[in-house]
Amino acid sequence: MNPSALTALVDRWRPETHTFHLRAGEMAPTLQDVSMILGLPIQGEPLCMNTASDGWREQMAALIGMAPPVPANLKERAPAGAPFAWIRTNFAQPPPEDANEDTIRTYTRVYLWTGSRTGSGGIGGCMLLLSIWSWDRLSVGHPRVLNERPWPHHHENLDREPTWAYLWDNVSEMTSDPKIMYRQYTAELDTLTAEQVEWEPYGSYYHIGAGMADLNHKCTEEARFWRMRCPLICMWLVEHHQPHRVMRQFGLYQECPPQWQDTDKELHRLDRQRQRKITNWPVHHSGHVAAFLQCLEATRNAGPVEIVPHDLAAFNNYLEWFHENTRIDLVKHAYAEDILDDPIEFDEVAQSQHDTFARRGRSTSIASEMNFVVMDSLTN
Repeated sequence: MNPSALTALVDRWRPETHTFHLRAGEMAPTLQDVSMILGLPIQGEPLCMNTASDGWREQMAALIGMAPPVPANLKERAPAGAPFAWIRTNFAQPPPEDANEDTIRTYTRVYLWTGSRTGSGGIGGCMLLLSIWSWDRLSVGHPRVLNERPWPHHHENLDREPTWAYLWDNVSEMTSDPKIMYRQYTAELDTLTAEQVEWEPYGSYYHIGAGMADLNHKCTEEARFWRMRCPLICMWLVEHHQPHRVMRQFGLYQECPPQWQDTDKELHRLDRQRQRKITNWPVHHSGHVAAFLQCLEATRNAGPVEIVPHDLAAFNNYLEWFHENTRIDLVKHAYAEDILDDPIEFDEVAQSQHDTFARRGRSTSIASEMNFVVMDSLTN
């Protein structure tokens, strides 16, 4: 993981649209990425449980079947949460090969525990999903892929085949100063154009996943649900899935402007620490739970959907509208934008030698930027 790059990216998240706002347009992880990267199912009941309990030890015992004993020394008693040393002692080794579903569920819950600790950072959510998503699509902050390690195939159990994330299994680590790299990544994201984005890393619309041999079947079996507009629910959290704003990621036509949907700012204020009195979340979110299940049912029963492929001219029109209606730069401009005589076509920029070099990772220092400005002035 690259914390500096993730922080620079998250700085561009806009809760009113549930998308990252970039010069390249709006982008966001979607249910397609959840399937391809994590292999998690979309169908089923949403994760929304009653959190009432007699204490964290009782709740932990209910979830994983055990909990650390109460220390005899009062000073060693934690108000909440098991010590990581206890977790490591009991669950450091993976479950046995013949483990049943309950055992696997227990180990999975313990593994996920580390990402939910309040002291683990200021960014919430699945960092594996966001990291792989950004590495697949953006040239900013992604690591170098090292030698591929063979996957231990279990042909008798295809559920254990790798997901798309395994392509990034063995990568280089970021060792530079995080503060310096954060500033660099912020500047790079400010200048990232649509031509520098890998919009369809999984393959074209009718060939999703073809670029990876032995891809887990769970990655593509629920493709019909990827563009479902629905609330996504995880306990007290509710976020609206808005794939219609990022249709370029599916290789499809982007409407302009995208249809507006209120993302409900009241939902963003929900926090378990602030709403301790609320424990019956299935009842509290009953409307959203019902909406999600209705979306699933409607998608299952829907007939063939008309596919309108990506249109470059339409997408350029969308970009012009987008640039006029949102903030796409975090770093202040060095000069006023209105000094440009005529608008530059995005395709013209993409064909320039400077942009070609930048996409290949060559010569992105300030010297090349100045040279681009000078050469462009001489040729026009």
